[in-house]
Amino acid sequence: MALHINRQFREQNQLSDLAYSQYGDLPLTDITEAYSLARRINLNRIGQTQVLPAQMYALSTLDDCAREVLAAYRTDIAPQLHQNLNDWLRNQVGEAGVARLLTDFVRSFPPPPVYRDEYAADTYLNGVTDGVSNREHMLESLILVWLTNQNRAASKLKAIFDDAVLNGDGVQSHYHLLLDGLKQFYDEQPKLDAGNTQRSLLELLNAPLNASPDDLIGQLAHIAEHWPNQVSKPRLVDLVANTRRVITLLHDENRWLAGEQTQAVITAAAQAAGGHVAGGEGATGEGGGGGAGGAAPPFHHQTGAP
Repeated sequence: MALHINRQFREQNQLSDLAYSQYGDLPLTDITEAYSLARRINLNRIGQTQVLPAQMYALSTLDDCAREVLAAYRTDIAPQLHQNLNDWLRNQVGEAGVARLLTDFVRSFPPPPVYRDEYAADTYLNGVTDGVSNREHMLESLILVWLTNQNRAASKLKAIFDDAVLNGDGVQSHYHLLLDGLKQFYDEQPKLDAGNTQRSLLELLNAPLNASPDDLIGQLAHIAEHWPNQVSKPRLVDLVANTRRVITLLHDENRWLAGEQTQAVITAAAQAAGGHVAGGEGATGEGGGGGAGGAAPPFHHQTGAP
């Protein structure tokens, strides 16, 4: 699993030294890594909305499922997908427009060599990683970042992966032209079987968000229920199976958060009445990590979760 973190958020929250992947995202291999990341972010966000680890882990799971579907589609159904998309983009905004869009994306969500100034963004895009051009890798990452930004259920984490920087002068028309045209482009590509109907790749990727626009649990449940019959790659099969475990983590976090909020209301009412709530300090704890109250979510018993 991996999380897209834009340059601004990395620098504001002192996250530049983490082990980002060659594509510029941050792998989260299990919930303990998400928990550690949340604690680190929240230490820099005292007095602000705190990020919750299970939500970040769920979002990274959704992203990984989407990335694997893209990879399987490109390998098994449409090997020329990226080339076709590149050609389509060039027809829409011209070669210079495509180059500008991808360069700005790489600067905003930089892979390690670009972030460390070992390569300029345009030089990096002309390179190759694992036998595939970096331009194609970044085009796929751009689509994944866009999908994540469309997810209303992840709005509380928006600052982490916000693509607003791509809406600046000179880029806005190109970025929005890409987004507005994606549906048309994918409608013209080979379809995927979905029960008695066929769907475009983009329709399949958007299906969890459409099924449950405001709920990460509902989105993961949609994948767990509807995707097993549509995938065959071992890694994607494992990811789909893992969604049920991530749903359990989200339920645990939601119960913890509800308890924190209830305790805060009781404490505030008692203080307003001039009283004292027994055990109030124990309710907030010294974790300093997970939620608005600063307590650590109850994940210590989940360290074995994938």
